Amino acid sequence: MKFSFIIACVFILAKSAAQCPRLVWSDEFNGPTLDLNKWSFQTGDGCDMNLCGWGNNELEYYTNSTDNISVNNGLLSINARRQTINNRNYTSGKILTKNKFDFKYGYIEARMKLPTGKGMWPAFWMLPTDNVYGAWPTSGELDIMV
Repeated sequence: MKFSFIIACVFILAKSAAQCPRLVWSDEFNGPTLDLNKWSFQTGDGCDMNLCGWGNNELEYYTNSTDNISVNNGLLSINARRQTINNRNYTSGKILTKNKFDFKYGYIEARMKLPTGKGMWPAFWMLPTDNVYGAWPTSGELDIMV
């Protein structure tokens, strides 16, 4: 499973989101590894948060291994692998910008190459940093692509 994300224009504009006057955040994945100033890994299977399977009965264990998440030639690759860790028969990667970038208004653009096949469930979504209305999912979730 491979994904390549390019955040083309994310901005804060008080009156309207119809224009994109200036770029305030992007990641072109030009370095040799994931930029940890912009991204964090979320590892495990959710059980440590009393959310085994991340609330969706997911079968994988998320790792920070370069076997699962890598950057090469301007592309971010997230790979699912048949590999057993902590009684989970698959591994994959999950990254987030939580506590590294927040915005209220903006424009999001991503370029992705997605896998096809039974059991594949790639996703790209936004969650609030602060759970003002309670824990997930009561504080909201914007599904960009699922």
